[in-house]
Formats: sequence, C-alpha cells, structure tokens
Amino acid sequence: MDSFKIHLLILNHSGPGDSQMSSLFQANLEGNHFYKNPLGVAFGSRVTLKNVGRGGGTLHSHYEPEGPLRYLKDGDTIRLSHVPTGRNLHSHTVTAPVSKLNCEVSVYGNLTIVDDTKRGSVGQGHSLTKRMRFKHLALGCYLRAANAVLPQWGFKQIEVSCDEENDAHTYWNVESHWNDRRAPPGDMKLYKSPFLRDFWHLNVATMSSNNALIPDPDKEDIFALKPFDWPFLHLGLRMCGKISLGRKYNDMDAREWDHFLYVGKIAFFGWAFHYVPFLIMGRVTYLHHYLPTLYFAVLMFGHVLDHFIFSSRRFSTRTKATAFGVLVSDLAATFWWFSGVVLGIDGL
Repeated sequence: MDSFKIHLLILNHSGPGDSQMSSLFQANLEGNHFYKNPLGVAFGSRVTLKNVGRGGGTLHSHYEPEGPLRYLKDGDTIRLSHVPTGRNLHSHTVTAPVSKLNCEVSVYGNLTIVDDTKRGSVGQGHSLTKRMRFKHLALGCYLRAANAVLPQWGFKQIEVSCDEENDAHTYWNVESHWNDRRAPPGDMKLYKSPFLRDFWHLNVATMSSNNALIPDPDKEDIFALKPFDWPFLHLGLRMCGKISLGRKYNDMDAREWDHFLYVGKIAFFGWAFHYVPFLIMGRVTYLHHYLPTLYFAVLMFGHVLDHFIFSSRRFSTRTKATAFGVLVSDLAATFWWFSGVVLGIDGL
C-alpha cells in the first residue's frame, strides 16, 4: 500500500487513462477541471453521467426548463436528452441486445415529440460527491451499465440497459457539469477522495481493464502464451523439511533459520502474487507478463544458492570458488548465446 500511496502522490496529473478511475479521484488530478463543477445539480444543468460500477462509462445529457433555478432533489421527475442528437433517453419492453433479462435502452423523439415512458427519479443531486439512480416511471427498472460489451455494431461499448435489480451498476454520479444560468461553483474541499477508496478503486479498475483484454476467438495469436507455459518446470517438487527436526538435528541456529524463512517468504510470495492472478484472468497473456514474476524467481534462486552453497559450512573455500566460476561462466555463455536477440546484432 505504501508503493501505491507513493505512486498516487507522484502520478498526480490528468491523462488519457483518467476514465478508469472514479470521478472524485479525477477531480484531484492536476490538469483536471472537475473540481470547478458547481456542487448542486440544478434543472437546466448539462452534465456527463459516469456509472459507479467497475469500468462504468459516461452518459451525456442535458435539459433546459423554464422558470427560476431549481436544484435536483430526491424523487424529482426528469428527462435525459442526448446533446449531439437531441434525442431523449428511452426504454421499453424490448429485450436488451446482450443482457437478455433487462430491457433495452435507446434514444427516441426530441423536445417536441415526447415519450412519457422515459422519465425517471433521481437521488439527491450533487456533482461528483453523490450517487444517484434513474428509475423508469412506467417499467420500474433502473438505468444500468454493466460489463456486458456490445458487438461490433455497438462499437464494442459497454451495454446500457434497464434493470429491476438494485446493484452498484445502477448507480451514477454527475461527472462534468455546466449550467448556463450561472450556478455557483463547488468547493474544492468537498471533492477530496480518501486514499483507501482510491487504493481499492485503482485495483478494481486494473482488474476490470485486464479482464476486458480477452482473446479474439476469430484470430490466432501465435505470440499468446498461457501462464502454465511460462516457467521451464511444468511439475513441482514436494520438499519435506521436518525429518531433521524430528531427529533433533539442527544445521542452523534460530537466527539463521529466521533469516532464511524471512527472505524465502518475500521471494516466494512476491512470485506467487505476481504469477497466480494470471491463472484466473480472462485477458490474453504474453511472455512479457512473466517478467515481474521472474524477478522474484531470480531473487529466490540467488537466496537458495547463497544459503546452501556460499554460506554453508559444509563446503570448502575452493569448492565455493569453483561453484561461483561455473555460475558466472553459465551466465556469460547464456548472454553470448542470446546476444543477437538482445542487442539486435548478429555476426560480432
């Protein structure tokens, strides 16, 4: 967690990957203007809505009523209009294209042709800080965006549907917010995002983004490798270490044993935490994904060599020097053998 905290302190500028994180997290990035949002969401506001669920996208909408400036509150009836097309958000008793248990959501009509079935109720309206749901008055279902991906005709975007169930994917927050009637700007102090929430959201967003990189069944990827193909050893070895303890024979004192276990645990769990997650990922994997795991495998290899050979009292200085020479020669030969690939030079 300390490394994540340091990363978040250093990498604090806005960039193309902002949308993977929560709106509140983005508001604290340098170069991002969400913190200038007016806090209260009012009738007549133009907003972009971001789904609170994992990997949730944004929904752009606006509405311009007449009369004095009125702020949204729980239970208000509204209509969401798509700015580029001028169409109204709409749902009806037609099955959604991917999520077959939900109703389809599309756009229909305009400001003069009104469809009364596409209005909904919304929670307390504050930009960035408040979550809200949009309930269809006629169908009783909630606007939802989940991890279901539309086919190519839907530009491979996340499907938006109308769902009767209450889960995280039916909650939204106002991300971008403009109001031509000059609503007062929000207070930056209200837009602070807690570190633990950012830490959790970053890991969830990373997991969702990785699992979205699934192999294309219509394309043969000759470079893709399964995690089981990475290590050279396909079968593990069962190591038993209680025989010597049962015979009351100790070849190292308590301090040496604790140090051996401490370094071994760091190397092993570092290897496991970087390798095991790839076994349950749905995304396409390549050999370069094994490099962080290989780092800990090298640490473990050096630790085992140091413990059983170079720090052992069983071997003479000459034997240790010979083993060191063999290892260095093996490393030099391996580098020479692959130097053409590493350096991109052949024939030297």
